[in-house]
Amino acid sequence: MGGTYLFIEALEFTSVVKDYFGSDETYAEFQSDLVGRPEAGKVIAGASPLRKIRWGDRRRGTGKRGGLRVVYIHIPDVRILFLIDVYGKDETDDLTRAEKKTLQDLANRVVKELRARYKEPIA
Repeated sequence: MGGTYLFIEALEFTSVVKDYFGSDETYAEFQSDLVGRPEAGKVIAGASPLRKIRWGDRRRGTGKRGGLRVVYIHIPDVRILFLIDVYGKDETDDLTRAEKKTLQDLANRVVKELRARYKEPIA
């Protein structure tokens, strides 16, 4: 389902892109891969439509398994990839059920707003 997508980044995501990806080229590679496989990230149990995908961390020389985690929302009908968070595998614990519920509610509101704003798919 590759093609053209609109990338939207949460402010906190944007503020740490260089820290985690290291270069514009590496970040562009990630984006290109995600566009080619937008549903590759697994839906976070209890927090749908949030997805989490693994990505290698070249800064630390780790592959996908020990590397970065990127949390995002894929909204296929309007061709949007909303990037929410990025972190190293070793930086965070699993979310609690309450945290997942809060994030799920927020994500659903974001999806509703973006669908209303971008009724037509991105050309």
